[in-house]
Amino acid sequence: MEEIKFDYSEVPFQYLHCSNSLCPRAQECLRHRAYQLAPDDTTTLFMVSPRYAETHSVHCQHFRPIRTKTLARGFEKILGPMTHDQFRAFRAEAHTHFGHAAYYRYLNGVSPLSPDKQDYIRQLVHQLGIQADPTTLFDHYEERIDW
Repeated sequence: MEEIKFDYSEVPFQYLHCSNSLCPRAQECLRHRAYQLAPDDTTTLFMVSPRYAETHSVHCQHFRPIRTKTLARGFEKILGPMTHDQFRAFRAEAHTHFGHAAYYRYLNGVSPLSPDKQDYIRQLVHQLGIQADPTTLFDHYEERIDW
């Protein structure tokens, strides 16, 4: 398995951490990994209670597996093969779905598109009869931790 790169600055605000290094699932738990990577100058963390962690390690309700998800940035590529009418319909539908500002952040790759937002764009392209390769709809792909 490929080594997953962690950047503590990407840990969501108030993400639950776990300090139980004796847990049999600690090495595969994202909450424990976040705890291990917390900078030394961190003064406060949201934590699973150590008492809970000690008694519920095998069937812990807070366990979160370490995995990634594929995010996409930008979808300017798909605008090229569209007719004028397809473009107007696409933009109107996407504006309604995402909102004006978010639409342009997604279009230009400023904000990443989650897998469900990618699915929406794919469905919209298909619905409008736009001829595009579904594997290359987006300008760039990146793997990120699935927090």
